[in-house]
Amino acid sequence: MANSTQHTESQTQHPAFRQALFDEQYCWDRFRLGDEAAFTKIAEHYYRHLLHYGLKFTPNQQTVEDALQDLLIHLWLHRATIQSTPSVKFYLMKAFRRQVFKSLKRSPTSQSAEWQDESLTDGLSVEDAFIQIEQEEDVRATFDTLLNALPARQREVLYLRFYQELSTEEIA
Repeated sequence: MANSTQHTESQTQHPAFRQALFDEQYCWDRFRLGDEAAFTKIAEHYYRHLLHYGLKFTPNQQTVEDALQDLLIHLWLHRATIQSTPSVKFYLMKAFRRQVFKSLKRSPTSQSAEWQDESLTDGLSVEDAFIQIEQEEDVRATFDTLLNALPARQREVLYLRFYQELSTEEIA
């Protein structure tokens, strides 16, 4: 009996299992009622996603982190007036986008978003890695040229659809 309890406890420590246990609607409702643990769960669950999303608007990580902290503080302070939502992720992304733009407006040295991705070169010889980096730079330059030809809103739609995996309805 103790063995099965230990097994169950070790399973709950596994990140994939904890992820499966995350019920965003339940946590959102509990957070709105003042449950600090539920708020912490939401913040931990979406922090990386929101941070990555904010970096699409500015490469300045400090500005993005500050905006995210401001959003989390605002949410906690105004939790009693926040309404229910069909998609917590969408709600947070929309609110965070507004917060980032507010922060960028306050900062006169802000820069526009850059589409960034790190290249992976593990397991390659130095020559192969150099060739791969050059090829990736060519592809990235072509992609960036085509991407920058799109209006900002269309670029954002692509990001929301393919990086954040939001549905068409959520993006609209």
